[in-house]
Amino acid sequence: MSKWMLICAAIGAATAAGESCGDGKCGPRTVTVKASNKPRPEAVQFIGSAFSTDLPLAESKQPVHRLWLTCRLVDGGAGVLTLDPNVPRFDEFGDQVRDARPSLLLRLKCTLKFLKKDKQRTLYEIRGPKIVSRLSLVAYNNIMPWGDGRLLVGGKGGKVRYVIDLFIPRPKPSPPRSAVNMPPP
Repeated sequence: MSKWMLICAAIGAATAAGESCGDGKCGPRTVTVKASNKPRPEAVQFIGSAFSTDLPLAESKQPVHRLWLTCRLVDGGAGVLTLDPNVPRFDEFGDQVRDARPSLLLRLKCTLKFLKKDKQRTLYEIRGPKIVSRLSLVAYNNIMPWGDGRLLVGGKGGKVRYVIDLFIPRPKPSPPRSAVNMPPP
């Protein structure tokens, strides 16, 4: 709890909380403000896998082929949406290879607006000064087989036109030593 200084409305004198201003018209006053026990949520990074199909977004002159979203999962949470226009290239095994001259990434500041919640997920609208597309984030409470979240791109009439599965990066577990193919002694 915090106590605040008050200004007497009658004479404009500042008084400490719990004291009178001395004019006889005002009695002792105490103002208490309850501090929030909720810690500020940590920033979460969602990463989308590279996709070879074009994702047309008004924010980028080129089609987008991968995206990242770093944000605080709370109404009004600030974040950055990163759009990657680089077309993925693959080798003969399907592994992604880098371009010699990659295009620049587009970083857009954004905020989340809470829309609704159910038992397993929360839906946010993604807004920003340079974001004109209808973008939404679905954040799952638990890890789902398809990912930790989804970026939804809306079309005409508010219908979802594109869905991009998003993952929160986690370290990959190491296999147990006995599972590793080791030559016999």
